[in-house]
Amino acid sequence: MNNDYFSMYLHPWDLIDEGAEKVMNTMSEMGLSHINIATSYHCGRYILPHNPKKLVYFAEEGVIYFEPLSEFFTNTKLKPRRSQKYIDYDVLKIATEYAKSYDLRVNSWTVCLHNYELVRQNPDVAVQDPFGNIDENFMCPNNPDARRYITGLVCNLASSYDLDFIQLESVAFPWGLQHFDHHETFGVYVHPILSYLYSTCYCQHCEAKAKEYGINLSAAKNKAREIISEIMNVSPDLYPGIPESDVASSLYEYLMFNETMRHLAEFKSYTSLDMLQEIRENVRSFNKKVRISIISGATMWLNEGFNFEKISKIIDAIDYICYFENPRRIENYVKSLKNMINKKCMIIPSIRTNYPINYTKENLSMSIKSAINGGADGIALYNYGWTPKTIFSWIKTIINELKTNQ
Repeated sequence: MNNDYFSMYLHPWDLIDEGAEKVMNTMSEMGLSHINIATSYHCGRYILPHNPKKLVYFAEEGVIYFEPLSEFFTNTKLKPRRSQKYIDYDVLKIATEYAKSYDLRVNSWTVCLHNYELVRQNPDVAVQDPFGNIDENFMCPNNPDARRYITGLVCNLASSYDLDFIQLESVAFPWGLQHFDHHETFGVYVHPILSYLYSTCYCQHCEAKAKEYGINLSAAKNKAREIISEIMNVSPDLYPGIPESDVASSLYEYLMFNETMRHLAEFKSYTSLDMLQEIRENVRSFNKKVRISIISGATMWLNEGFNFEKISKIIDAIDYICYFENPRRIENYVKSLKNMINKKCMIIPSIRTNYPINYTKENLSMSIKSAINGGADGIALYNYGWTPKTIFSWIKTIINELKTNQ
């Protein structure tokens, strides 16, 4: 790493509530080069330790924080929902205008298919589980309306704003069975196989797409039902009583040795690749300079269906979530991914800068340095609003040390 790419994730409410000039100045003083501002985002409840207007904030579900152009959504029934709490602000316009004065580049942090409100209004676009029920949090990547909506969203961003990267989060299949939805509670151990099978879609659009690849999705759906039944009928103390690595290994064994499950993995891989190729081609027709990255991570890429070796040939970067307390895990994951992908594709590990992951200066420093030792091409810090001010000074010191020793 040449120490010239340090970014930090930023939510719109922090930019507006604290003031763009103050936020940009703080980020610049930390030594950052980029800000990753959320432009399309989901709901959540957050504690904001230095927000001057609110300590606890309930974010809106499935809204955008910029002014959309209707021309990009004429061929889909799905229309972007504008934030009502910040309807008077085009957050992306504000960010790009102020960033220039502080020598910062702006990336659009864009949540794609994870959108409860659009699914609630249009249940036919949802991911469908092996039993025909829908995932109310997630749209299907093979649904024509959903795909055209995401393509329109990204092209709107690329054509209207001065961006370095458009970062695509939730752009393929769900991260897993657990979405961290409101009051989400499970009374059983969530087996990795169960999560994998529920992160797959079995709708009519997926069935048709799988058929194009020579894959029988109906057979995979039947096999999924069998496996789920087996998992749910074991003794409830079995899985929590054995090492997590032993439980996880069974998923890999299924994917390696069961032909139907191998085909399911291939189908997901084909879908994610096709989705990204379509986005890339459409974006280039509007803006050849803007770069495309995906946000994924060590614990969710398999469920999402990403084949990193293949997709690294068509995207510019992988923002790789590494929220681990043990810095050596970060180094190991980054190094493994680096050896797997196309050399032109950047690896930018995302590191938490707050409790419960990194809340000591020593561990934060070790985490960043471990990522660099693993071969990282940049560092992303998560995130501005959740991070106490004290930690900002740690970040400044760590980045200064890295640049000094370059």
